Amino acid sequence: MAGSPHFNKYPMRPLRFISIFCALGGIVAFTWWHNHAIAAFGAVVYSILLILSLRTGTITNQDEITVRGFLGTKKISWPDIQDIRVEENPVGRVETDYTKAAPKQLVVVYDRHGKRTVLPNINTETLGRKMPFAVEVSHIRSTWEQLRGEDWVPMPGIHKIADEGQ
Repeated sequence: MAGSPHFNKYPMRPLRFISIFCALGGIVAFTWWHNHAIAAFGAVVYSILLILSLRTGTITNQDEITVRGFLGTKKISWPDIQDIRVEENPVGRVETDYTKAAPKQLVVVYDRHGKRTVLPNINTETLGRKMPFAVEVSHIRSTWEQLRGEDWVPMPGIHKIADEGQ
């Protein structure tokens, strides 16, 4: 895809946040009836989880992809990326009441050490309504191809590592 690099932020969708809020809130409310001390502890854990869930996401900018998880942030510079690919989500393969909302496909990045990193909130479920999944992935790949540098070459054996990671 030609053109200028495409930068974006992929935060947690509000609906997913609301579902976490309701599920954890229900657990805290249920335990309140049985034991106030456990419920108070649960409320603290609940609040922490909500705050941490709000920070998860993926951010692309001129220098790197930033992956924000519950407890940490990982930055991968464009030249350090060896592959960006769409992979099947193992949880999305099984259709149960608990996995219906699980995305069927995920976007993953392989760095120069062969380490696989899933890009949070870039999947078939979170992008479905906002932008077609395939279009957004092609924007990310195009940005990587433009910003990785003229002297970038793939590391030997990286595709074998990535194929085994699927």
